[in-house]
Amino acid sequence: MTRTASNTRRRRLRRGPLARLSTTLLLSAALLAGGMASGQSFAATSAPATAADSTTSCPSVTGTQSSTPTAGWTNQQASQAFATEKLAASPRSSRWVSLRFHGQTMRAWVDYPVGKKNAPAVLVLHEVFGLTDSTRNTADEIAAMGYIAITPDMISGLGPDGGGDARTLTGTDGGTSDLVTAVPDQEVSARIGAWVNYAKHLPRSTGQTDIVGLSWGGGAAFRYAATG
Repeated sequence: MTRTASNTRRRRLRRGPLARLSTTLLLSAALLAGGMASGQSFAATSAPATAADSTTSCPSVTGTQSSTPTAGWTNQQASQAFATEKLAASPRSSRWVSLRFHGQTMRAWVDYPVGKKNAPAVLVLHEVFGLTDSTRNTADEIAAMGYIAITPDMISGLGPDGGGDARTLTGTDGGTSDLVTAVPDQEVSARIGAWVNYAKHLPRSTGQTDIVGLSWGGGAAFRYAATG
């Protein structure tokens, strides 16, 4: 390849949709970290299109469930008013979906790009504080680029009888983050695998599935890419 052709290819890559995606994710990381992106683990990796390991016994952790949103989740939401306002004004179609997995009801927020064309899917993994509007806002920005954005609640279903979600569940120390970090890596990867399989078979999906994640979600994405 000549130097001119190589330079042209690099320019195209820098201007392509994945380049724009990387820019948005880095910006989102800076916003979520209060303007400091250094030290945050942000993963953007290709995910193998495989189903979850059916031999995994999930969960080995059960959270404490409240009948109302917990104080930790409510406080996180209150600090993310900018994200809540942006979501309310989004022109994109979005909805909650449920997926049965090992006797649990897992939940995810799905954002569709405008239009009717098939699109690649991107799993957006939340940070250690659970699924709140900040992560959903990042997913909406990804959907605006032309992707189907799927934002799993990674602790949904970890309550009694396989129910509950990030709004109502806490760990043994009374915090959402305690429950998120208590789930073993193998179980986290099995859950990701189930959502990858779900994304792959959506009617509007092209079959290509990628993963992004912030902080705890970034580590989970890297582990899945390396071992899944």
